[in-house]
Parts: sequence; C-alpha cells; structure tokens
Amino acid sequence: MKTHTQHNLQIVVISMADQLERRAHAKNELDKLGIPWKFIDAIIGRNLPGFPNDYDRMRRLKLFGFDMSLGEISCTMSHRLAWQECVASNQMTLVLEDDFHLKPEFPKALELALSIADEWDLFRLHSGSFHEVQVIREIGEFQLIENLKDPGSAAAFLIKPNAAKILLKHAQKVFMPADDTIERPWLHGLRILALIPYPVSVDWTPTTTTDRSKPQLSILTRIIREIYRDWE
Repeated sequence: MKTHTQHNLQIVVISMADQLERRAHAKNELDKLGIPWKFIDAIIGRNLPGFPNDYDRMRRLKLFGFDMSLGEISCTMSHRLAWQECVASNQMTLVLEDDFHLKPEFPKALELALSIADEWDLFRLHSGSFHEVQVIREIGEFQLIENLKDPGSAAAFLIKPNAAKILLKHAQKVFMPADDTIERPWLHGLRILALIPYPVSVDWTPTTTTDRSKPQLSILTRIIREIYRDWE
C-alpha cells in the first residue's frame, strides 16, 4: 500500500481570506495529519460587480432555466483555482472547502483511497446527501462505491493532475456549480469513486455561499430546459 508520502500528495483548502475562524478550524484539523497543505484564497461572490466574462449565461439558462448566483459562480471559479494548482504542481491533490471536519477514520480512508489510485481519476470523500450508489467491493470497514446520482458536494475530494486538466477544459466557461461539473462523467469521462461511510463531514455553520436557491420556472421554460438537457 502506497502512503501519502509516496504519492507526493498535497492539500489545498479553499477559503475566503477574511474567514479567520474557519481558517483556524482548518489549520487545527490539518496540522494533525503531517501532510503539507496551504490555503487558496476563494473568490468572493459579493465582491463581483456582476456576472464575470467567463460566465456562460446563455448555456446556463438553456440548461437550467435560471441564472447561477454570484456566490455559486465565485465558488466554481475558486475550485478552478484549486484545479489549476493541481495541474501546476503536477501533484495529486486533496481539495477541501474550509467547512470540512475530518472523522476519526479519515487517515485510514485516505490511505485506502491512495492504495487504489490506479482505479480512479477523482475520489470523493464527502457527500452532501443520501443518494443511489453501486457497491464495487468491500475494503476493510469501508465499501468502495460509484455514485449513480450526484451526491451534491465538492467539499472534499482527491484529484489527479490529468483529471484537473479535463475539469478545467470543461469549466472554462462557468455554467454550473463545481459539484455538478464534477459529477458529469458522460461529459468528461472521468472515473469517480468513493468510500462509504464518507470520512469527511461538513458541520461548520453558517455557510459562506448563502444565495444558492432555485426559482419557480414557467411551464415553457421547463419544456425548453428539458429539450436542451436531452440534447446535451
């Protein structure tokens, strides 16, 4: 079994520079691991003057029927910074959002994930909701699984440089949140696996992305949206 040292693993934490309490929490969690890590200063949605140039509004409206919030856009742009760091360093990278909490089984789960790194491109360590999964096999106290539906989280995952390059290609124009971009294997072809029970939880409140909501859509808008989704 390869260790995190043999895999040359790095850790990046996406965090707003002014969130000092969250940063102190992240430091306290990660200093226990003995793995190099650093903050990536998140882009702050409320500081954007409006929709940025790389927001693909036309595609967004066709696919979803309503705009992304500035908070969602800035969050996705912040994840792009993490993917760029992974590519630039050419290192397997653990990406964390700063509201993470490492469960006691995290070190074991991390080593297990790294030991089967030839089987995946991106490895989820957190899920935002209960979802359908396909169990691949048992690994110790965990089950190795593949998601059948989007688990709705980009709070904690391992990613390889080649996978980060592919996600960056598909996120050059922002039209959906980072977690939705990740969980589109028919679009990017990445193999995404996970271990359950998930070894990372998110229990830090309140969230710094406070404007993620879905408006009511007209019947015509819903019909156009479904036609475009089927086409894509």
